[in-house]
Amino acid sequence: MPPIPRCAAFFIFRRMYQMKLKTIFFDVGDVLFNEDRLRFRILQSLVKALQAQGQEWTLSKLIRVRERRARYNDESFFHYDFAQELLGEEAFHAWFTGERYILTHKERYIHEILMPGMKELLERLHCRYKLGIIANQPVETEDALEYYGILKYFDPQLIGISDKVGLAKPEVTFFEWGLKNAGCKPDEAAMIGDRLEADIAPANRVGMTSIWFIPEVADKGWVAQDAEEEQYLQVISHLPNWRRTPIRQMEHPDVVVKSSHEISDYLA
Repeated sequence: MPPIPRCAAFFIFRRMYQMKLKTIFFDVGDVLFNEDRLRFRILQSLVKALQAQGQEWTLSKLIRVRERRARYNDESFFHYDFAQELLGEEAFHAWFTGERYILTHKERYIHEILMPGMKELLERLHCRYKLGIIANQPVETEDALEYYGILKYFDPQLIGISDKVGLAKPEVTFFEWGLKNAGCKPDEAAMIGDRLEADIAPANRVGMTSIWFIPEVADKGWVAQDAEEEQYLQVISHLPNWRRTPIRQMEHPDVVVKSSHEISDYLA
């Protein structure tokens, strides 16, 4: 019997995985929704708060600082401790619980963008798998899912929003919660996420299939409307919001995909 061609072997291997998988969990930020515009609005809001104190900050200057700091930081640039450093503790608390809170909770669906092809992907997958969410997000996230017409694709028992269920990534207990509610074994579930330390590593630790979703900035659906938005997009295109290099064994994903179409190719 002749050997099986490598391309054919790949499809056989993929089909074996598909036959085992019963439940697919999604992260929300930068997986279901592109949050780049939301982070940009937060930076705009921070600049206004700094200017209200009489500080000479512009959005362009803050973006340049973001670029400079990101070059020497393995994690994300926008740590709120940096905003606290600039504003001072009292003003930071007022901003964080005021304007920033409105943006990230009450108005988040206005600033988020549904990932291109994601609704069509969910429509295809929910006919074949149970779909769930494991995400560090506020309770208002469900309103955004409903607003964009995708809440209906997820099993209500598997919508794991951290502020709602009282669990948070990267704790493996959050992933174990998902497996328990889905009634499936770890090798019967997959996690689709964009962050190595928060999604891929804990999924690997519990034995789930880990799918790392890292689309190019230009393919995430946000088109710049002015020079400042264009500047921000250019910076995050070569200095991403999250670390892109695994530094621990558990951070190596089983699968890497760059679009909803590639997810479909693997799972559908």
